[in-house]
Amino acid sequence: MKKIIKEEVSYKHIHLLVSIFDLNGISSQNLKLNEQERKEVLYHEFSPAVCEELEAFYVIQEQPLYSLFVKILNERKFQKRVRPVISCLWKIYRFFNSKIS
Repeated sequence: MKKIIKEEVSYKHIHLLVSIFDLNGISSQNLKLNEQERKEVLYHEFSPAVCEELEAFYVIQEQPLYSLFVKILNERKFQKRVRPVISCLWKIYRFFNSKIS
């Protein structure tokens, strides 16, 4: 990532195993430690603005609808057709949730 982001080099995906990650290491067993180490490296190598954007992206990727939105990302015709439906569902959801609160 450092080369791609800082030095703007190009990359090409290859379907080939280039390294093996040992799942028995301490970082693999302790998820909090793994997250802490990842953040330390990111903040050491990149600016805070880049780190915040990467963290926001990780949060978005973990959302339940992320994979669905990725699939329909380039389907403009479908997006135009489904938008009113999603908008209506959102309004219904907000209506019933505002009554509960």
